[in-house]
Amino acid sequence: MSVVGLTERVSAEIGAFANASMVRYLDYNDNYLRTGGGHTSDLIATLWALAELRGASGSDFLVGLQAGYETFAALADAVPLRDRGWDYPLFIGIAAAVGGAALLGLNVEQTANAIAMAVTPAVPLGVTRAGQLSNWKGLASPFSAMTGLLAVRLAARGITGPPRAIEGVRGLWSLVTGEFSVDALGRPVDGLSAAERSAYKLSVAEFNAQGAVREFIKLHDEGLKPDDIESIRIGTYFIAWSEIGGGQDDHAQKWDPRNRETADHSLPYMCAVALVDGHVQAASYLPERFGDPSLRPLIDKIEVVEDPDITAHWTRRPAHDITIRLVSGEIQHIRVDFPRGHPGNPATQAELVDKFKAQVEPVAGVRASDDLLAVLADLDALRTLAPMFDALRVLNPAS
Repeated sequence: MSVVGLTERVSAEIGAFANASMVRYLDYNDNYLRTGGGHTSDLIATLWALAELRGASGSDFLVGLQAGYETFAALADAVPLRDRGWDYPLFIGIAAAVGGAALLGLNVEQTANAIAMAVTPAVPLGVTRAGQLSNWKGLASPFSAMTGLLAVRLAARGITGPPRAIEGVRGLWSLVTGEFSVDALGRPVDGLSAAERSAYKLSVAEFNAQGAVREFIKLHDEGLKPDDIESIRIGTYFIAWSEIGGGQDDHAQKWDPRNRETADHSLPYMCAVALVDGHVQAASYLPERFGDPSLRPLIDKIEVVEDPDITAHWTRRPAHDITIRLVSGEIQHIRVDFPRGHPGNPATQAELVDKFKAQVEPVAGVRASDDLLAVLADLDALRTLAPMFDALRVLNPAS
């Protein structure tokens, strides 16, 4: 199958892993905001692979994508996976299996076997996202998606998985999640599908930081300087405090990030660089930027705390409550209820197109970016995805 930026073809599993890693690694893709949530778009590369292998149409691909998104959302709504110490790619593997089965038109028995083979060997640990993070942070979900792809391909050839992988003795319920129901699978919530309930990032930053980062970019544009500030206090919901605010006994790592993965999961770092630079982009995570000692005095002025009132409503209204005390004695208070890109404050199509172009044009040029965008705009009408893969293969600096 095709890999973005390469003319060479590779095996389906390796190609899916490589492509999913590119989707995931910048931490700039969509987010389904639940305690069992995560980045649903991680499974897209799996469905690319299957669509290319099968010669599927654009509408076939979208059917599989819809099935995958709805499966992930139903699981994320039903299971507070993170609270149990496990990592969200568990649900990506299952969603990839369901979406792949829908794309290939597998029957019920084959689909069940695909799910069983996706989940049985792939229950990922939550340690991936705690403390000093590693490269694996951006690869864990692509690995699970790759496992889901392999499971679908095996099931399509008649290979069976454990028949009671979910509810059986030593199955998922008994060892990992506890009993849950997915009776709401496929049902809209507040009139929105799973894809429509997903949130989109407009800064290259962990999703729970989006609202605060945007406010510090505004403060930069208004002329606020680090030397004007005596202290910054950010109150937020438990997941944000725990994941990016030092709440997993990892304050030292978050306030002094030593690698890219920890920097993009450090709320104090992201807010500091937003205020100083006026943006948070991919270059914000280069070693010379996150290691810049001139940022440390500002980072040290930032305190992140859990606000129980915000936590009580965070899945419906994710919020940040920011208090800035200036050396002049003035106090500024900023409340952010819905970050831009959240369904409660949705991004516009123009903003998403701008995001697309900002990522593609510096690498591939304006023409290749426009060509790919034109293909994607008519994705549902494509008889095969060959035009999309042709465009993706030329996305490299040499083109």
